[in-house]
Amino acid sequence: MDVASALASVASRKQLRRLGGALELSVDEGGSLDELLSLNATTVDAAMLSVLGAEGAMRARSRLEEEVGERSASEIMYKCGRQWGQRDMASFEPRVAEHFQVDFERMGMGMMLETWWWPLTMEGWGTWRYDFSQGKQGLLFVDLYESAVAKSLGTVGQVVCHFYAGMFSTVFSRLARRELACIEIQCYSMGEDFCKFLISSDKRVNAAEFWRNEGATTKDILKKLND
Repeated sequence: MDVASALASVASRKQLRRLGGALELSVDEGGSLDELLSLNATTVDAAMLSVLGAEGAMRARSRLEEEVGERSASEIMYKCGRQWGQRDMASFEPRVAEHFQVDFERMGMGMMLETWWWPLTMEGWGTWRYDFSQGKQGLLFVDLYESAVAKSLGTVGQVVCHFYAGMFSTVFSRLARRELACIEIQCYSMGEDFCKFLISSDKRVNAAEFWRNEGATTKDILKKLND
């Protein structure tokens, strides 16, 4: 089962028709979803968020996990986040450049990031604080408050915000003009006050993932990254 199929298990017929319209597909009166469900997860995802909102998208994520398992669902949601980030940045860049009458490449980093994130805050995806203080060491961090994913799933004892991680990897890769990966190293769903993400090279993100899976705390991971 992909995200589209998971979506069909939680969305109403009206929502599916709206989704079909957003994707320029037809969902007939008999309710045939063959065309919609033939699409892969990343194609459907951006429209899914706009139609269902944060809570509905997370119900689809939960259903997906039931069907394919936690690890596969996490990988799919990370890829979906990357795809969504690519699509969003593709539309954001010309829009914000026109609004501020300045070339995107010359915009201040802070203004650009806050302008990009503000609509997501208004849609219920949480507030954030980014940290570039270790940028020279190749380490970027994002603290996320009131994650839509974590709030929806509650305390489950593990990181759950894989979609955000994929999205952040795309956005910061675009800004850094090189490929970056992202991983959540602490999560509200683990009983923490907020979620924390590391954005860095594949090598360092993979190392952080190994340490996290071995039970290392955020403090331990940060120390190891700086050793």
